[in-house]
Amino acid sequence: MNTLDSIMHRDFRLKRVYGDAFPIGKEMYLSMSGVSASKMDITYFEILEEFSDIIVLKAAMSMDWQQEGVGKLPPYALVIDTWKKSEYGTWQVLSRVSQILDKPYSEE
Repeated sequence: MNTLDSIMHRDFRLKRVYGDAFPIGKEMYLSMSGVSASKMDITYFEILEEFSDIIVLKAAMSMDWQQEGVGKLPPYALVIDTWKKSEYGTWQVLSRVSQILDKPYSEE
């Protein structure tokens, strides 16, 4: 969690584009309990836009994860991330839009 905390911008927001989920801020994201993952593979990665201190990227993932009281969660997801370079020169994720997929991501 310390590593995750260090790469998340203080204004981080996660927006899930499935269900009726509301945006989640950094503190709420880091305080979620009962979620565990045993495996996550990046199956696709593309930088969509690159500026001097901002990068927008698209990544697809295959995951083996679960939530307490819910069980296994869907194994495939696509995310659009915006990363911002901090004043200290480190990159931090500022926002993430997340979409659960029914099957592995394909560029087609």
